[in-house]
Amino acid sequence: MIIYNKMKTLMLIRSVAASLAAALLAGCATDAPKPQMLMPILLVKDSAQYHKPTLLLANSQSAAITVSGGAKAQITAATVLLSGSLTPNSPRGAGAKPPGPPSIAGNSATKHGQMPPPMPKDGKMPPPPGSEIFTAKGKQPPPGLPPQGGNRLAMVCKKSAGVYVAANSQAELSDSHILTASNEGKGLCAVGNKARIGFNTGTITTSGPSSHGVFATEGGYITVNHAHVFTSGAHSSALATDQGGGTVLANAGHYVVTGPYSAAIYSTGLISGAGGSYESTDDNVVVVEGGSKVQLTSATLKADSKGAVMMYQSFSGDAGVGVSHFDAKGGSITALAGPLFYVTNTHAAISLDNVALVSKDGILLKALKGPWGVPDAHPTQGGTVTLTATHQQLAGKVLADASSSITLALTDNSQMRGAINSNNKAGHIKLVISANSHWQLTADSHVSQLVLENHVPPSHLIAGNGHSLYYRQQENPALQGKTYKLQGGGYLRPE
Repeated sequence: MIIYNKMKTLMLIRSVAASLAAALLAGCATDAPKPQMLMPILLVKDSAQYHKPTLLLANSQSAAITVSGGAKAQITAATVLLSGSLTPNSPRGAGAKPPGPPSIAGNSATKHGQMPPPMPKDGKMPPPPGSEIFTAKGKQPPPGLPPQGGNRLAMVCKKSAGVYVAANSQAELSDSHILTASNEGKGLCAVGNKARIGFNTGTITTSGPSSHGVFATEGGYITVNHAHVFTSGAHSSALATDQGGGTVLANAGHYVVTGPYSAAIYSTGLISGAGGSYESTDDNVVVVEGGSKVQLTSATLKADSKGAVMMYQSFSGDAGVGVSHFDAKGGSITALAGPLFYVTNTHAAISLDNVALVSKDGILLKALKGPWGVPDAHPTQGGTVTLTATHQQLAGKVLADASSSITLALTDNSQMRGAINSNNKAGHIKLVISANSHWQLTADSHVSQLVLENHVPPSHLIAGNGHSLYYRQQENPALQGKTYKLQGGGYLRPE
């Protein structure tokens, strides 16, 4: 049995990153001119296999590996180092002329600091002799960059990703290491319908801003197995989707983000994880935007600040309008500060099944109005959330403001210890308790609607512990406006 040691894993990831960065910087330490790469070193337009390619680019304005045109690439033991800068939405420079192709020797691309050969007079790129990098089954690749159409996200990935896969194309990587150190330098990038990437065992490290480790959008699909993903830039998630949706499936592995405004998981589509550990040191560990989903099984989540899971709608166009879903079965969720769950400006559905929950601040769920929204068109609202607990232990406060509503369902032997709407500020609270579940109050609480399964007496399902639970008489005709004694002292009373 393998026991995960977080400190050793972080040291391993940082050691790999430091080694790769040192190699990259060593290549930069030269007075020779440094070309700006305007095309990928590995351009795959057909089906091909590559073993142990080493791709090093400095001051790059192209992805290290591009797979497009329906190609299928199988890559093993690759090392990708990508540095440079890219200002979002800016051109490459007025009047800039593309250099000739990079020189290739064997299966290793030319390091920065060496000038590429000049472009032939006829403008056609000759096949680099002895190179397995540009040759796919003996066919010469087309000259120049892939077509420059498509949306901005595709263009960004073409310019700055470690691996970029376009629509209807596929790439499988195994035992590989990817390091990027540029603005928007995403590690893996799948953009477009049927763009697929598989990544099996290896490391992905990014350090620039807006540099997600794994990124799928416009219908892209990525699977990662036993990967170590580490990001340190702002707005840089380990696993992310964006406009047009995408799918990321992660099996095991470790995903750590340390930059500001960076979640380990940011979903505007579907992100699913089986096992694995996820940690964010400066933001939520999971963010679900709009009508998107996160599904986790036996995963370990930890947020060092700002709460664990945030569900919201920004109306920026990144995610469609709909119900935000977060489903977790087994594993654990830890919030060292802030709430375990925060919902704002969206409808959300949370499903928990036997998940170990830890909240240092003692806040289970918070639904409040936040700063998101568009004046007039989409004014900011609070959260509307349903939390369903199955075989679940819950603890902490449930808070909401007047613009928010919460439905909390305790089912299948679930237990809760905490207070609900203790300040009586919520717009609406509905509490459902199954016949085999139980709630222990830690403070006076208020609910709009109380549903006790099979009409079990309140004293069998609720322990007041000296506190009272208040209900709205008009929404609870079955309670007949009566006052009931609760276990351990306290009462169930009408408002």
